[in-house]
Amino acid sequence: MEKLSEVTHSLIATLQSIGHTAVDTVGDVTQHATTHELYMAGGVVAATLLGIYLLPGFLRRRESARLRQQRWQQCRNNIAKLKEKLERRGELTREKREEIVELSLQKLIDKLQAGSLTAVHVLEAYQTKAQQVCNIYNNPYC
Repeated sequence: MEKLSEVTHSLIATLQSIGHTAVDTVGDVTQHATTHELYMAGGVVAATLLGIYLLPGFLRRRESARLRQQRWQQCRNNIAKLKEKLERRGELTREKREEIVELSLQKLIDKLQAGSLTAVHVLEAYQTKAQQVCNIYNNPYC
């Protein structure tokens, strides 16, 4: 009932603001205002109420979409930096990286413990492989 009273007060204020003295008491509209003017005032009130209730949700969704887009852009930038870093650091040849990735887990552990491979080389080999797979399956993002 309070909302109805608020709407009535808003309608009365709107009618008064457009230059009509159509209101005798709260909620009692005289015949000075035409039906068209009442519909217009009611539309203004309804639009205002809709704006009050719908605008916050719209703004939250828009901000969420902007943040999602920003995170995707950060991911793309990080992937590009990683690609550039892997290409620039030419310590391992393509063949050597493929050889590392194809090793079984036990052989990889043995070579790491023996010192014939470093953890950095293994990491770079697997990062390169991950980039290749990403390019095959997720081309727009890699």
